[in-house]
Amino acid sequence: EQSAYLDALALVWSRALSVRLPRPIGTRYLLVPYLDLANHDEKPSAIYAASAVNGGVIRLHAARKLSAGDAVTIRYGDWPSAHYATHYGFVPRTNAMHAVELKLSTILESATGETPSEERLKELGLDGDEPQKLYASAPSDELLVRLRAAFTDTPYSECCGYLQPPLFK
Repeated sequence: EQSAYLDALALVWSRALSVRLPRPIGTRYLLVPYLDLANHDEKPSAIYAASAVNGGVIRLHAARKLSAGDAVTIRYGDWPSAHYATHYGFVPRTNAMHAVELKLSTILESATGETPSEERLKELGLDGDEPQKLYASAPSDELLVRLRAAFTDTPYSECCGYLQPPLFK
């Protein structure tokens, strides 16, 4: 019985469309007939737009000129590869949100060729065993701050504001 429920839930999730609407509605997952047949593509042939007007409307628009027989594709969103695998049953060949986790000490060793001293990392307020996400597109802001602390020999607490914009100019 639980297996049948999980199979049904997987089927619903794989067909559901995530739609972000203005507050107070927020994000909703909808089953939209026909639109749920559109495959994912990083450069889609169509885009969809949602509106909460008149009880909710979803419109599909061509993103480029389409010819008879062209596939109608949409972007499923910016998700890590694990989300695509879990919710849609596939992983895109290229995914800017794909990340691997490595220990900070491993990243520093790869960059410098030397194993960082645990004592020195602790003096800088860094944990060498803490996993950091490396995205295919770029390092995370948090990783950049930690690398700045390690490479400039500056305590982590002094580097935390490095990537944050000032509140007042």
